[in-house]
Amino acid sequence: MSHLYIITKQEFTSLYRFGKIPLILERIMDTENRNPTEINDLVYNSFLSLPHFVGDEEYLIIGFENNLMNGIWIGIEHVSEVIPLTRAAKSSFEMKFDIKLDFKEARFEETVHKVEEHIDIQERYRGAKAFWSLCKVENEYEPLLSNDIIESAYQKRIDSKKSNDFQDDFFIHLLAYDRYEFFPNTDLGYFYDVGEIFAHSKGAPSFRGSGFHSFLENNKHELSKKSLVELAKTILETHEVVKFTEQLTANGLKQYIASAIFLKFKEDLGERETIKDSITGKLIGEIRKDKQFIGELNLAIFLTGSFFGYKKFYDDLYELAGLKIFKTIVKQPQNESNIKDEQIEAPKESKESTTDVQDAEMETTDTTIKHDSEENTEAAPISNSVKVEDKTLTRPVDPSSNEYNGIQKQIFESLLKILDEEKGSFEIKTDRFKDLKKILSPLSVEYKISKKDDVVRVIKDKFSKDIKVEIKGSKYTVSRNNENDLFANS
Repeated sequence: MSHLYIITKQEFTSLYRFGKIPLILERIMDTENRNPTEINDLVYNSFLSLPHFVGDEEYLIIGFENNLMNGIWIGIEHVSEVIPLTRAAKSSFEMKFDIKLDFKEARFEETVHKVEEHIDIQERYRGAKAFWSLCKVENEYEPLLSNDIIESAYQKRIDSKKSNDFQDDFFIHLLAYDRYEFFPNTDLGYFYDVGEIFAHSKGAPSFRGSGFHSFLENNKHELSKKSLVELAKTILETHEVVKFTEQLTANGLKQYIASAIFLKFKEDLGERETIKDSITGKLIGEIRKDKQFIGELNLAIFLTGSFFGYKKFYDDLYELAGLKIFKTIVKQPQNESNIKDEQIEAPKESKESTTDVQDAEMETTDTTIKHDSEENTEAAPISNSVKVEDKTLTRPVDPSSNEYNGIQKQIFESLLKILDEEKGSFEIKTDRFKDLKKILSPLSVEYKISKKDDVVRVIKDKFSKDIKVEIKGSKYTVSRNNENDLFANS
């Protein structure tokens, strides 16, 4: 073997099924007379020229002698080895493909992990810009922190380093920080967090004993009743904490306030799949209406995007942009005698829930950030166009209606179809959650479906006889329920 080439899983399937595939000559890696380090570099750089991937089964690496048909086609008879990206992928492929296939050891696994980290870092950079656009910041986008800070904070998190385990730049600590202390569970707690983070950045284990901690403790009862914006103003105007606030102020920007806003955004959005109907949207509107902390808000927006990355916001961002590739949604006719279809651009949100944001001087297009309103969510569930067994559902279905049982059956069949595609089980991650949310949307009259927990509740309530969900920490796994299957172990 003197050449390597990265192919997709689909390309490998085609190669095995039809016996040949065309290669892009510029992507062929010549490994002859190269040492292992040089070969790893070749593989790494080749991955950087390919579409980003999620999961270790999307690509494989083939080894072959450079004996191409018509100059571009590789025949399967000339492939000398097939190398999965990871050991886990090797085990999975061995179960999915012909038992005769000999998948080699995943000798480029470390290089693949470096590629995955590179992709994650790029997601952070693009996430900052995406959230900036989503929040309709008036200023033209500009990176407010260096890439080195974002990358270092990311590395600390994947290495599971706690904020009090190292000493570094304040913003690295801010992005790497998780709360472990019993601080107030009101908005005041975010300022306790900021004090703790600042202490860690100076090499201290805690900010207890500092003037800022004493101020918060001595006034805790009164401060706990204030909103985040009110707390920011109080701390700004308090002379006894000037020593602390001056150290976290640069070019007139109050970093301690921006940090508290970011921490609130981070907690609110952590379990959400969308920015709509969020506390974050309401707080953005409140700050813009008040107008005092716009610079601090913009920094918090940048930090939030950098922390979560592009994958957190792309769905909302695409709705805001109104992508040309989105299909239209047909409204359900109000009068059955009027069969005329009305079409609207998709996807759009109801304008009726944007009043608060308009009052807060946020531009409220149909896809702008919405306020947190449980009443609105229950009273006017969003109507999604969901395809189930080639039938398009355009609205939530009343549980008392005659069609309800039929719709429930179609949803069940769709869930089984996903399980079949995933070989019997799958984890509810971001993209899969979106699929499930759409499939279950006809039940939104009976259930609120906005978080993973809501999806789990619906599956348990409606389909637990045949489908089960296991929860381990933050991991949700859906699988077939074989407890009542007499042939489950046969």
